[in-house]
Amino acid sequence: MRRAHYVLLGAALALSVACRGGPKGESQGAKTPQDMLEEQLRLAEESEKSAAARGDTTEEVETDLEKKRKFDKVQAKRELLRAARNAAQCPSVVDEEGPGGSATVRLTFDPAGHVTDAEIGSEFTDTRLGKCILRAMKAIIVPTYDGGPVSVDHEIKLESAEEEDDDDDKKKKK
Repeated sequence: MRRAHYVLLGAALALSVACRGGPKGESQGAKTPQDMLEEQLRLAEESEKSAAARGDTTEEVETDLEKKRKFDKVQAKRELLRAARNAAQCPSVVDEEGPGGSATVRLTFDPAGHVTDAEIGSEFTDTRLGKCILRAMKAIIVPTYDGGPVSVDHEIKLESAEEEDDDDDKKKKK
């Protein structure tokens, strides 16, 4: 019985030494989460100091994810140009005399990328031509973004039915 008691005491002592990291409390390669965090913080601090010594700036660089969260002006411009090509055909589709030349459209996009409001210059308001242009422009969808509504102005050069007839005649002659 006494021998079993000593075996149990020895096992308990060995377990307590192993849990403390050795006979002198030294670590035997296993790090606690707190130790790992402290080491990472120390390494980050050393890295910042060495970068400052080299003259590296610590300007924030936008990540791809942060860029995706912003309103994409380049993609919006592409979509505006694509829709403007369709809208430019409206004078030949609508059989109504109306103002020609160019029309300015203001589109407001929501963060989901859809047009929530569209306005056209006063000379086209409440005309079939203006409604045709707005219908073409309202079909635009841009990539989603973070933030509030964004308004964009775009000018559309309208083609008259006469210009198209002239173009068709030139193509036939060639």
